[in-house]
Amino acid sequence: MDDDNWYLDDDWVTVPSQLNSGLFKSGGIIAAVALGAMISTTCAFFLLPDTWKDGKLPFVLGTFFPYLGTAIFTFDVLVSNSPAIMITSRVVLSLGYGLQFVIKRQIARVSSDARRGTLMLWNNTFDIVGMASGPALVGFGMYLVNSIVGRDAKKGDLMVPAVILFTIVTMNLIAIIFTDIDAPHFEDEKAAAAVPNERTPLAAKAPQQPPSSEVAVKVLKPGGSEAAATIEVAAPAPSGVALRPYFVTASVQITCALYTFTRVFLRYSYESAMVVVYSKTYGFSDSSAGMIAGGAAFSALFAVVLWQQVQKRYAADLKHGSHVVMVVSEICGLVCAFIMIISPQIRMGAGRGCGLFFTLLTAVFFYPSQILGASIANAYPLNFAIPESKWLSRQSMLAQQELVMPVGNGLGMLMGRVMIGRDPNLFLRYLGLSFLGVMVLQALIVSVGWDPERTARLWSRFCTRRDAS
Repeated sequence: MDDDNWYLDDDWVTVPSQLNSGLFKSGGIIAAVALGAMISTTCAFFLLPDTWKDGKLPFVLGTFFPYLGTAIFTFDVLVSNSPAIMITSRVVLSLGYGLQFVIKRQIARVSSDARRGTLMLWNNTFDIVGMASGPALVGFGMYLVNSIVGRDAKKGDLMVPAVILFTIVTMNLIAIIFTDIDAPHFEDEKAAAAVPNERTPLAAKAPQQPPSSEVAVKVLKPGGSEAAATIEVAAPAPSGVALRPYFVTASVQITCALYTFTRVFLRYSYESAMVVVYSKTYGFSDSSAGMIAGGAAFSALFAVVLWQQVQKRYAADLKHGSHVVMVVSEICGLVCAFIMIISPQIRMGAGRGCGLFFTLLTAVFFYPSQILGASIANAYPLNFAIPESKWLSRQSMLAQQELVMPVGNGLGMLMGRVMIGRDPNLFLRYLGLSFLGVMVLQALIVSVGWDPERTARLWSRFCTRRDAS
């Protein structure tokens, strides 16, 4: 391969982990995706008036930028072969990312905690399934191109993502034109907007002096006769540790933001790496590897079943149900990491077919873990929002989470594509070890900040026992 075309090296341009995104060796490509996403979210939050956010404009922009970015990508493939133009196309494509913030902002206005979490679940599920269709469709398209034109059709392979993206974006634009998006998205949106305080009781209550009570007693006069009287008796102080609402909300938001960062780090490192695993480790062609990776991602639908079961069982205690969802998410992630660590030994000991089965099994645990974690991390902190706060309202909290995600995306892609190494025998094991470390970090973050009042109570008891001893 010519040195001028190093960024289109065969070893890295395999099958996209998302539509119109190949496995490029350049860190500039990865940085461009993160930069475009952060610019888009920032502009959507600060520059778009609320009336525009509720209309069709964000959705129109969400289709315009993919059109423009794909056109720049097509020009680069057919004419220029310039890394600068390729990076520019990535920035422009990512400018449609702010649409996620607009959609989640609408979901945040739903008054029911349970329904809000369910809508977040479906949004994240469609997000992952949509991205899963990228490598599957592009892999199938590359297979057709190679079958019809021949395996030397380099530019034909590179044009497949552009053609598919043009088609899907056009279908999306037609749907937007004929959909009344200006109407309220959810039937209870007006009711949610009419609620003066969007905080939960935990975040809304401030430390108050316990009320006193009056007790009737009899007193003796100096002459020995009795007389009725009343005295005021203070109520016992409440047990536990009272935390200020702003501290509680900020603690939960920081916890969920850090969790979101590590979650998307794992997701993009996994999705960027697995195509290479199927191709380099198991010897599948680039198109076949893409279809396998894309098909495995449809296991994300298992998350919907798990979510519904938890919602039914803990309908009367949504707070405890959210804890259960997070625990299930972490357990699935740890199982996925363990399987990745042992998969190379299974492949070398039991054969290629058995190793491939366990590699595919990682997706069955990985994607439900990601969707459950994403949904609860998006929805849970909104229960603690403080409307009058500039930085802790629901809209601000969502924007903060959306801004940390592109950084995690970029670092995850970088690890999955470059830092793991290229030894087919050790690739998956190193990925599993890195997952295990990040999952343990996630568990520590969530155990401390998920329920600040509980953490404060445990710390208070620990200090009391230490002082007593």
